Amino acid sequence: MDQTFDAILLLVSGAAGLYCFILSRRLKALQDMKTGIGASILAMTNAIAQLNAASHDSKQQTAMASNQLKSLLQEADQKITHMRALTQALEQKSKQTSREVHDVHNELSSAMHGLLLQSHQQIEELTGLMRQLRALQNKTNTPIQGLPPTPTIHDLRAKAS
Repeated sequence: MDQTFDAILLLVSGAAGLYCFILSRRLKALQDMKTGIGASILAMTNAIAQLNAASHDSKQQTAMASNQLKSLLQEADQKITHMRALTQALEQKSKQTSREVHDVHNELSSAMHGLLLQSHQQIEELTGLMRQLRALQNKTNTPIQGLPPTPTIHDLRAKAS
């Protein structure tokens, strides 16, 4: 029985040794930096480093973009204020110009009315003088050369319009 027990012990020890040998090979394969878990860990470490670098770069770019946006917004606010001031100045100038145009229009209108009245009176005087001249011509029976026919007021108004 001792031999049987020794043989079983030897077989169990051999099986345990074989198991440890296979387990050792598998652990070495897993720890291999080219094909095992080591390669996966190395790849993950590299990916994490790249992700951190990309995150850092994106934070810097975001900060720069934020600063640029702030400065552009401040500049836009200043330009809006300037545009409002210019708009108010233009509105004031427009009102002033409109008043001046209205005043000039009124002055011209009254001046033109006065001139039209004067010209109408002068036309009536000239027409009367021409009639008198025609009457003198008819009395003397001497033709006056170069004297145009006497226009009527209606003829003159028709020509003016």
